[in-house]
Amino acid sequence: MTQKSTFRPINEDHAIVSVSFSLALSEVLKRDTIAAVEHAHDKWRDTLPALSSAETQVEVGGKNVRAPGVVFAFVRPDASPNWALTVGGVRVTIECYLYTRWERVWAEAKHILEQAIETIFEAQPKIEVKAVELTVKDEFTSPRSKVDFRQLFRESDYLSSHIFKKGALWHCNTGWFDADSSGKLRHLHNLDITSVAYGGDDIAVSISHFQRYVMPNNITAGQEINQASDMMELLHTANKNLLRDTLVREITERIGLD
Repeated sequence: MTQKSTFRPINEDHAIVSVSFSLALSEVLKRDTIAAVEHAHDKWRDTLPALSSAETQVEVGGKNVRAPGVVFAFVRPDASPNWALTVGGVRVTIECYLYTRWERVWAEAKHILEQAIETIFEAQPKIEVKAVELTVKDEFTSPRSKVDFRQLFRESDYLSSHIFKKGALWHCNTGWFDADSSGKLRHLHNLDITSVAYGGDDIAVSISHFQRYVMPNNITAGQEINQASDMMELLHTANKNLLRDTLVREITERIGLD
């Protein structure tokens, strides 16, 4: 009889700690554009009532320069965010730390992104959306004394076989490109997996999967953002497929991937 896995997802029916949706832009957002986004706060104030300024750093001509930014958030009593919208530099990013299911979370994020990017296009008409980015972080825990990583991971091309021999604590990072139907390398993956001490007698394994898809035709003012939404759905499917290829069947069943 196969031994039952000691690994548990961080939540009852899924393992997602956080998910981040980003639109990468063709130009640095100007101070007047950030001001316009601040003035549009009423469009998403009910969802993200808190507002704060936040400078960011961007690379321009090989140098890091400071750029204005703004953060809108719904925060917990300890001031950590459940949801946050960050606008600044060359990105518009929605982060969710209260994940339920993709359909519900992406629908909310898409709605806010549409409102924010519409404001940006009006304030800075020459700007374009160059790429869509998705980062999903999953987490599993296990008693350290009983840990067996073969109860969590199957052997695959994404993980070094070395991790199964290195004890409880380790780090594995890899990246690759997938070509689109035209053969262009538009789809970047970065997979970062870490096993660390957690809660005294446990260990926690985090799986952070970052993806960036470069749009074949940049989205400009006046165009629908549905093209970016289609790409985000593609990245979501790729994330699920990666987890199916990386995790053992018992775990994928437990988190609803089967």
